[in-house]
Amino acid sequence: MTLLAKRPSRLFAFWAVAIFVSFLLHVFIAANVCCPTEPLGVDGINYEKAATQLLTTKNILDPLFLDDKAYWPPLWPLVLTLLYSIFGHDLFVARVFLSLLVTQISIFTFLLAREQFDNKTGVIASLFIAYSPTFFIYATLHNYEVVIADLLIVSLFLVIHSHHLSTARREFGVLLIAGILFGLGILTKAILLAFLPFIVIWELVQKGKTLHQKIARSFVFTLLAFLTVLPWTARNYLVYRELILVNSNGDANFEIGNNLYASGGYWIPPEWEWASFKQSKGNPLTRGLGFIRDNPERFLELAEKKIELFWSAEPVFYFANDVIQFEPLTTWGREWLGPHNGEINEMSIIIFSVGAGISILASMNMIRKRLISYLVILCYSIIHVAIIGEPRFRVPIYPWIAIFQGYAFACFIRLSSSLKDQILPWVENFVMNKSHGEHAY
Repeated sequence: MTLLAKRPSRLFAFWAVAIFVSFLLHVFIAANVCCPTEPLGVDGINYEKAATQLLTTKNILDPLFLDDKAYWPPLWPLVLTLLYSIFGHDLFVARVFLSLLVTQISIFTFLLAREQFDNKTGVIASLFIAYSPTFFIYATLHNYEVVIADLLIVSLFLVIHSHHLSTARREFGVLLIAGILFGLGILTKAILLAFLPFIVIWELVQKGKTLHQKIARSFVFTLLAFLTVLPWTARNYLVYRELILVNSNGDANFEIGNNLYASGGYWIPPEWEWASFKQSKGNPLTRGLGFIRDNPERFLELAEKKIELFWSAEPVFYFANDVIQFEPLTTWGREWLGPHNGEINEMSIIIFSVGAGISILASMNMIRKRLISYLVILCYSIIHVAIIGEPRFRVPIYPWIAIFQGYAFACFIRLSSSLKDQILPWVENFVMNKSHGEHAY
C-alpha cells in the first residue's frame, strides 16, 4: 500500500493505459490472426449458423433456430444477430465486441479484488486477465465463454456492492440489474442455475442485514433471474409444446459424461457405440442417472477424471484435428501460433500456479468477506464433476482465480519491500564496519 499512498494517480494511470493497450492488442489479434470470413471451432460455427438463420428468417419462433428443440443456449446467437443487424454481417464485429467484454471483465476483476482485498491486488489481478493468452484467444472464438465470464463477475459484483449502499432504493436498483444480468447468464449457459443456492448461502451469512432482509434480497435476485429467462421458456413452449427452460443439450451432455464409454471429457464414442446406448429406454438424463446407479465405482473414476480435465493445462486451441485447429487462421496466424503453441499454453496457466492455491488458504482469515469467491470456484468445479470436465469450461472463473493470484503477488511485493527495508540497512552497516576494520588494520 506504500506505493498507492505515495503516488496513487500514477499507479491508476499506468493501469488505465495498460488496460487500453490490452484492448488494442485484442483487436489486433482478431484482425490479423483469424480468418475474417470463418469462425473458429465447431460450437462457433453452430452459433454463427443460428445467427445467420435468424438474420434471414427474422423469425424467433423458427423451430430450427438453435437446432431442433433449442439444442443450443440462445443468448450469444441473439447477441450476434443484434450486432450484425446494426453493424453488418462481419465476424470482426463480433470479435471486437468480445474484446470489449474482456476489457470489462478486467475492470470488474479490479473492482471485485479491491472490494475483497486492496487496490494493489486489484491492479495485478485485472492485468492478469487483460493480458491472459487464454482471453486473447477466446475473444477470437465464436463461443460464449467470454460472455458468461463477463455476466457472472458483473452480476455477482453488483450483488456484493449492493450490500454497501446507503439507501434501500439504490440497493434495490443495483440488485435489480444484478438479477437481470444473472438471468442473461443463465440464457448463455443454463448451468448457472446451480449457482443460485450458493448465492443464497452467501447472502444468509453476511452481516449488517436482518434475516428478513437477507431472505428478501435472495428472493428478489432469484425472481429477477427467472423473470429474465421466462420469455425464452415461453417461446420454447410455443414452438415445441414442451417445457424447455433454456436449451435441451444439458441432458445429452450429462449422458455423454456418464455412460459405459465415457472418458470424462466431451468425447462422443464411435457411431455404433453411441447408438447402442442411445437406444436404451428413457431420455438421456434417465440413462445417465441409470448408469450412475448401476456403476457407482466407475462414476467415481469418471468424477476424478473430470476434475483432472477441468483443472488441467489447456492447449490454445482444443479442437479435434489440425484442419479445424488451424484452417480458420490467417497465414500469419498459422505461422505464429504453430511454433509457439506450447509457450502460449504455459503462459495461459500462470494464474493457476501454486501462488493462487496458497493465497486462497492464506486469505481465509476473512472468510465471510471473501466467501462468494470461494463458493464460485467450488461450485463451478463440482458442477462439472457431474457432467463433463473440459479446460475451457473453467474460463468463466478465471477472474476469480486471478484475484487470488493477484493477492499472492501483492503479498510477495509487500514482503520483498519489507525485507529490503530490513536487510539493506544491515548490509550497509556490515560493509561499513568491514571497511572501517580494514582501514584500522
